[in-house]
Amino acid sequence: MYTLAHRGLSRRFPENSLVAFKEALKSEFDGVETDVQMTKDGQLVLLHDAKINRTSTGKGKLANYTYEELLQYNFKGRWKRLLPLLKACI
Repeated sequence: MYTLAHRGLSRRFPENSLVAFKEALKSEFDGVETDVQMTKDGQLVLLHDAKINRTSTGKGKLANYTYEELLQYNFKGRWKRLLPLLKACI
């Protein structure tokens, strides 16, 4: 049986962030689970919710924004962080 870190090591780091994935892989987990959404300009980003309200300083549906437009928001937590692209995680 494999143990996966849900949205990375999200109990200690912002969910679906690259740091949450890296730290999960350093710990007792065998892998990570993530969610992928598509922006208005077709970029694949790591985000659980269809809306950005809960996880960022912005509001509205992620699909209504281009990736460049999303870069203006802080995606959660103590760290100023950008919304990661799927290709950065692979």
